[in-house]
Amino acid sequence: MKKVSFLIALIGVVAGCKPAVDVDLARLVEGVYQLNEYSSPTRLDVLPSGTLLVTRLDNEHVRIQAIGLTGKTKIAYTLPKVLIINVNRTTNALSVKGKDVGQVVDDGASRFVTIMPSSKIKLSAMVF
Repeated sequence: MKKVSFLIALIGVVAGCKPAVDVDLARLVEGVYQLNEYSSPTRLDVLPSGTLLVTRLDNEHVRIQAIGLTGKTKIAYTLPKVLIINVNRTTNALSVKGKDVGQVVDDGASRFVTIMPSSKIKLSAMVF
């Protein structure tokens, strides 16, 4: 009986020493998104033309590029190294050097990205 108890305890210790499973958050958010909102202090456009490209750099980081037009205003923003922080099952926060720059929400049917490349500009996009 002591041998069985010892063996069970040993298996528990060995199983507890396995490395944690590393979730690849970047794979959950990478892709090409269609811009569907641009807002600034002087303009709100719910149908801008353009795309938001999210490229995986490693398990936790992505590069975000937004290219498009809103009226005659050119949209061209790049966030070269964005950290992805898991908030809950459906939401991931986006951060650059400790500053919150947006979020990604996956409702099961689609994925939505909202970024704020500057303090006064907000871009929203949806995966297509």
